[in-house]
Amino acid sequence: MVFKNSTGLKLSGQLITPESQNPQGAVILSHGFMMDRYERGQFPKMAEALKNNGLASLMFDYTGSGQSDDTAITVTKQTDDLLSAVRFIKTLGYKRVGLLGVSLGGLYSILACTEEISAIVLWAPVTAAKVPGKLKEPCVLNDFQVQGYTLLKNKAGRVFKVDKQYYHERLSVNQEAVLSRVQCPVLILHGNQDTVVPLSHSEKAIKYLPQGSRLWIIHEADHSFANHLKLIITLSADWFSLI
Repeated sequence: MVFKNSTGLKLSGQLITPESQNPQGAVILSHGFMMDRYERGQFPKMAEALKNNGLASLMFDYTGSGQSDDTAITVTKQTDDLLSAVRFIKTLGYKRVGLLGVSLGGLYSILACTEEISAIVLWAPVTAAKVPGKLKEPCVLNDFQVQGYTLLKNKAGRVFKVDKQYYHERLSVNQEAVLSRVQCPVLILHGNQDTVVPLSHSEKAIKYLPQGSRLWIIHEADHSFANHLKLIITLSADWFSLI
């Protein structure tokens, strides 16, 4: 399916629904930086678990990713994409909506949290000011200075256009201000061996979230939760029973 963001760019997505039920709730899955709607194969499994619990889910590609319209990536643009996904899912009749965000998708989920969101789950989320190491490289900084963007390639060989605005947005994240505006319960899952997003960020983040929120530390897990996917999917699916 295709829907549009506020600027008219097309967002490509897939809605997964329980076969024999009429769910009132849906969860929007928010992928990470330079990923796509499948999030390394994790999101289809998450969607299946939600389906088994009677919840619909929407997997979609942010602009500049997957099959959605191409554009230079910024935090502002992709937060708008997620807000547009929330509006879209509401037009389908879902009265209660949850968000699940992975890594940078976690930051988007927090920024897109309005009174319409009933519950949030974050996997190793970006919640504080930090610029990825690859954006600090001299050649990348030169690109930002000269042409205003850089081109980065992920492990699958896909090229992404990253605007210099993204660099400054990541540096300017005010953790307390961003998290204190959230009104629904949040579950944070974070590995104690994560070298991409420090566990300390989530340990501090939980202090700013609403009562009922929880940080669950996954021992011996890295940023990708390798060998721990079954556990984090079970914990996430259980949390969304709140919606």
